[in-house]
Amino acid sequence: MVILKGLRPALLGLSLCLTAPVNAQQQPMPPRVASLIASPGTCELAQDQVSCDINAAFIWEAPTQGAYCLWESGSQIPMACWSDAWTGTFHLPFVAGEDRHFELRRKDSVHILATSTIRVIGAVEQRLRARRRHRLWRMF
Repeated sequence: MVILKGLRPALLGLSLCLTAPVNAQQQPMPPRVASLIASPGTCELAQDQVSCDINAAFIWEAPTQGAYCLWESGSQIPMACWSDAWTGTFHLPFVAGEDRHFELRRKDSVHILATSTIRVIGAVEQRLRARRRHRLWRMF
């Protein structure tokens, strides 16, 4: 019992450290390089369709806070801009018959920080992709 009395303050202190709530708000760390993700990244054309129709979402992150714009490649007007931000999202009703490319740039620059593509594929190509993925699992 004497040994337990000596350990009681140490055990009490250890239990307080382990059960104490964390009060500090942790902010997510910005990435080291800019990134732009389009989701979904692929749009499948039905057999009798000439254009694909989906709701696309773009998510971007930049290493520093600032003014950024999302552009469709070759366009003179940005699709959306953010000021004093290092991350953002944008939703777009996507209707196209071919691949479209998108870019993240600083608002006052033509330098491309990140790119993303929404691919438009036909039903036959989609079946071939699915078949290739399925064959991979046959090895296991």
